[in-house]
Amino acid sequence: MVTFAQLMEPLLPHGSIGHCLFLCRMKTAHFRIDSTGGSPLFSVELLTEDNCMRLAELSDIHSGYTARGRLEPLAEGGVPALQLRDVGIGGEAPGPDFQRYALDKLSDRYFVSGGEVVFRSRGEPNAAAAIPASLPEPVVVIVPLVIVRPDRDRVLPEYVAWAINQPDAQRRLGAEAQGTSLRMIPMAVLENLEIAVPDLPTQKRIVELNALARQEGQLLRQLAFRREELVSAILGEASSDTRSCMKVSSPITRAIPRPHPTAASSASNAQRLSYPSSTTVSR
Repeated sequence: MVTFAQLMEPLLPHGSIGHCLFLCRMKTAHFRIDSTGGSPLFSVELLTEDNCMRLAELSDIHSGYTARGRLEPLAEGGVPALQLRDVGIGGEAPGPDFQRYALDKLSDRYFVSGGEVVFRSRGEPNAAAAIPASLPEPVVVIVPLVIVRPDRDRVLPEYVAWAINQPDAQRRLGAEAQGTSLRMIPMAVLENLEIAVPDLPTQKRIVELNALARQEGQLLRQLAFRREELVSAILGEASSDTRSCMKVSSPITRAIPRPHPTAASSASNAQRLSYPSSTTVSR
């Protein structure tokens, strides 16, 4: 199993990875990796334009299938469909469970079976995701998703998706976006997007490093959530103990009944007016 350090070693200079801004030299391009604010997700920005190519020169790009009417989901049978909601805004790989629909026989160009990239042409962000090679069957892609079929002799699908999702590429796409209420990226803008193309081994290292960074980010978020739960439980238990102690140490006061003033006065008057029965009166 390849460790995080083994992947970083050929890309980074000697020294601490830390919370810093550092440069790493690659064979065909220079990249800057930003690891600020304690985030494990590295943002790699192109520093030179050496060996940059348009996306259309590296892949075949076309839109997904446009349904003529409302798609009716099926419990069984039908065709599995990949829709906009299936592609995460962070570029997570979709699948493998897709909703199935009753569709007529479609052209093979609308299907993906693994090794392709799908791009969110509407909404924000306009993320891309690589289709995993482990799909059990071909899946039809529905607009507004765009299908990108990379030339795998020159670029890896995962690298293409990673390059599209980089902040610099997202800024360039956003600058050419159309629409006000709902942002849309025209096909020509995606085709003209330039990305750096290092050699395949370097692309593979970048993809593996990105996957490890994502995994580390998920683990850190889970750890933070568990820590928050633990702190809440400890504080809740401490609060319960405090309330119990307050109840035990509180003095118990009981009301002592007092005689009614009218009854007391009547008893006193009765004593003053009464005479003993054995008293004799002298004459």
